[in-house]
Amino acid sequence: MTMELLLFKLLICFKAICCIGNHGELRRPAGGQGGQGGQYFISEPADVIGQAGETLALPCLVGNKQGSCQWTRDGLGLGVDLGLPAYPRFSMSSDSCDLTIFPLLPQDDGVYECQVLAVAGTAPLTSRPALLTVLAEPGQPHISQATAGDLMELAMGQKVTLECESLGGKPAADIQWSYADYADGAAVLADNVTQSTGMMEGNTTFRTVSHVTIMPGTDLTVICTATNTALQTEKTSRLHIRLLHKPQIHLSTDTARVREGMTVEVMCSSDVYPEVVTYSWFINRQEIREEQERTLRIENISRAYDKMEIICRGTNKVGSDEASKVLTVEFAPEVITHPTDTFAKEGDTITFYCAGAGNPPPAYVWIDNNSKEVLGFTQNFLIKASPATELEYVCRVFSDGFQPADSRPASLGLIRKPEILTVNFKEMGGEKLIHCSVKSASKDSKITWMKDGKPILVGDKDHEVIYNKDILFHHSYLILKSKQKEDYRYSCYASNEVGTDIQDALLASNDSDFMFILAPVIVTAIVVILLGSIGVLIFRRLKHASVEKMEWEKKLQSLTVESQPCLGTLTCNNTNLGFVKGGLSPNVSWHNFNTLSAVLTNSSSIHLSTPNKAVLTVY
Repeated sequence: MTMELLLFKLLICFKAICCIGNHGELRRPAGGQGGQGGQYFISEPADVIGQAGETLALPCLVGNKQGSCQWTRDGLGLGVDLGLPAYPRFSMSSDSCDLTIFPLLPQDDGVYECQVLAVAGTAPLTSRPALLTVLAEPGQPHISQATAGDLMELAMGQKVTLECESLGGKPAADIQWSYADYADGAAVLADNVTQSTGMMEGNTTFRTVSHVTIMPGTDLTVICTATNTALQTEKTSRLHIRLLHKPQIHLSTDTARVREGMTVEVMCSSDVYPEVVTYSWFINRQEIREEQERTLRIENISRAYDKMEIICRGTNKVGSDEASKVLTVEFAPEVITHPTDTFAKEGDTITFYCAGAGNPPPAYVWIDNNSKEVLGFTQNFLIKASPATELEYVCRVFSDGFQPADSRPASLGLIRKPEILTVNFKEMGGEKLIHCSVKSASKDSKITWMKDGKPILVGDKDHEVIYNKDILFHHSYLILKSKQKEDYRYSCYASNEVGTDIQDALLASNDSDFMFILAPVIVTAIVVILLGSIGVLIFRRLKHASVEKMEWEKKLQSLTVESQPCLGTLTCNNTNLGFVKGGLSPNVSWHNFNTLSAVLTNSSSIHLSTPNKAVLTVY
């Protein structure tokens, strides 16, 4: 109980004692209960406590009533008229002397007495005094700093003293401060709190003022609560305190996975007070001046944005903040470095290499291009060279969520010993040359010309060697710069790291020149005769189908075969006027060799009777 409430009750008791002392002798007439037929009290008013705003009735019932009723408050008569016109809220009952007050107000406090006035032959009556105590609820508390509604803005780290006032309480209101929004209810503030009370004008109610000093570290709600003994429920006032922060920016995208070709929105947000006023966007620290909204829209995004840093800067009246996000742009895999054809000796370990680009980073699979069998799962594919691994290989790259991509095929070829395909002889303008064609996959392949079993040295004045290579085929041309006076045996010797091969080119006397010249003429004549005979045979077969004609055709065929012995020799000879042994086409480099173009058209020097031998007539 507060000191103000205690003083209030003592004051009421003092009034009651004084009134009783002054009027106690008028309670009863001298004759007891009315003497002989005198008026008397059946019921009298008693001390009562009322709530402001309520209806209060003070009872006063008189037996053998003869005089008029009148009530006094603190010794002052209120009047005998039932309506009590001087007191509009007061009235007396017509069948009794009860006093009704509505609405009851704090100023109605006092000591009340019921009186019955005297008439001729009858003494007046005065009841015992009744103390009326009126309690009033405190007024709605008000926080003085809530000048703009229930919101107050504070800078971070700023102290503030709040004032809460409640008027009209009787007894005086008690004010309490607390924080709202706690899990276990409001948290009462006890530190840095002061309170004062005082009687308001009219000396009927009180004014209570309380102060609290706080320094908030976060947004919060402060509650001022007013209570007194007349109040059944608490009266409160709230003030929301918002701290002013500079922005705290966050970045997000509208999709979890960004793929090449998509339209992507990057959103900039802030969850602090006050709101952001302006936005600025940067890509790799370069400002995009035309973008000032909170959302950055990138249409048809390309892989060039992968690993780019997107920055959003937000500004409010307190300051600025920025957030960044590194974009990850997914794109389909592709092969950027293809494996290449490789030659190796049997037993060697070789590596096929493949490089792909993609996001997510690609995985690698190696497959046989013909059987499509999976052979390996690493970027560098190691295999041992053998006839079984002499295949075409394809590197396939995978990225999650995309179709795979294949490399160009790459083959593995075994390096075998060199194979001499042809040894051909040509003559032009009295100058002779021998061509040696070699098949070999080795980079270390060599062709050496030998004369009577001895190597022809570089710089030999009588010979000149020209070398040319075309993928697997190696060509060497031996030019005989001087006329030979005797026969020599020339040989083509080919070698690599696996083995060797050798073939001879024989040189003959002048008598063989005639055969070189005559052989093509004979072959041409036989072909013409053969074609003519076949034409005649077909013509006769169409016109005559008799057995005699068939017998004639058989004889004609027999005569034709017997007349072409050289053709049979030509068929068996793989030299074939300079064509590659085994039915291969002549090498392009042979035809493109400018100094020998005329020689290639001169075939009269080739002897057809010896395979893989070129016979040279020595002058």
